[in-house]
Amino acid sequence: MCGKIKNIKKNSGQAVLELALVLPILVVIVFGMIDFGRMINAKLVASEASREGARQYAIEHNESDAVTLMNAWPGTASLYLNNHTAQIIPDYPVEGCVTAEVKYDVIVITPGVYELLKGTALNDTFQVQGKTIMRME
Repeated sequence: MCGKIKNIKKNSGQAVLELALVLPILVVIVFGMIDFGRMINAKLVASEASREGARQYAIEHNESDAVTLMNAWPGTASLYLNNHTAQIIPDYPVEGCVTAEVKYDVIVITPGVYELLKGTALNDTFQVQGKTIMRME
């Protein structure tokens, strides 16, 4: 019995050291998954907003209504977005088509992810884009 107590006292610092080594890695992985999910969600919202804006313009040929619809698209309020732009380009790439484009800047919250995405990230943000080309009716 006495030998078991001495053995426990010897190994008591080992668990704390292992936790100190593994915990930061686990935290970065968890927050990285959260950031990745937020970016995918923003991409889906941008694609859906551009699709609805292109549809609005294709039917009614009113650019201001289509841009207003894309800017006020539901789902954008739930995202913590830094900046967004929406534009309609009539007769592009060919005559009789409309192109709707929405861009969102998603704020990266995970430390270290900005450095991994440095080629496309700016000021700790990552830009996602939704683009739709639709035939006008």
